[in-house]
Amino acid sequence: MAADRIRVFRFSETAITEGQDEVNSFLETVGKVHSVTGNIAPQTMRDSSKSLTMGATIPSDILIIVRYED
Repeated sequence: MAADRIRVFRFSETAITEGQDEVNSFLETVGKVHSVTGNIAPQTMRDSSKSLTMGATIPSDILIIVRYED
């Protein structure tokens, strides 16, 4: 019997296309996927006293967790 395994992916929302490609490439290599869970961190406002761009937001982190069997 195969043991469940997990794989964690983390990338910035500015690199979402590359992150999707990485996750999709991985999914093509596994035997059976049990679940895929994701979360995106809320956007944070930059401290305007320390930033050249007023009011700009910092890109959010995206976390994807895949539970699978080999």
